[in-house]
Amino acid sequence: KWEYPADPPSDDDYEDLLVTQIKTETLGMRYGTDNGEIKIAANVLYDADFLPHWNEFAEALQEYQHAIRCLPADTSSSFSVWNVELPPAVLDLLSNALESTHFKVLNLQDTSFGHKMASNSDVIQFSLNYMQNNPKLEAFCLSANPFESIDDVNRLCSIIKEHP
Repeated sequence: KWEYPADPPSDDDYEDLLVTQIKTETLGMRYGTDNGEIKIAANVLYDADFLPHWNEFAEALQEYQHAIRCLPADTSSSFSVWNVELPPAVLDLLSNALESTHFKVLNLQDTSFGHKMASNSDVIQFSLNYMQNNPKLEAFCLSANPFESIDDVNRLCSIIKEHP
């Protein structure tokens, strides 16, 4: 039987909320107790202590590709992250995990916080890569992640235009 190996949450309520959600979603994906909707929502800046939790989450997400294929056709599988800073290290983990895990909905809201740790361009590049590699994507929301350049806008528009 698999067990969640990462350390327990901290003393901060918001950090506890994030780690608890990551753990809950990880367990749901590993044991097949979820409904195809993966959602992480907290108001938390990134901390290096979160990386082991994101690693566990990403490993479960990669394995989840098999479960998504078995969901009923009318199930709208979704991957959402709201109000959680996603630095390049986490975006890389998620990007690798999502290469073959094709959700129908991708929803990223306020995932950079305007800090140097996580740039909006990184989040946009992550989104572009996911759209290019996921022909099953039906809906995409990128909210409260301001564009840093007109190049980002143009790249996003061209990928959306080319998406099946």
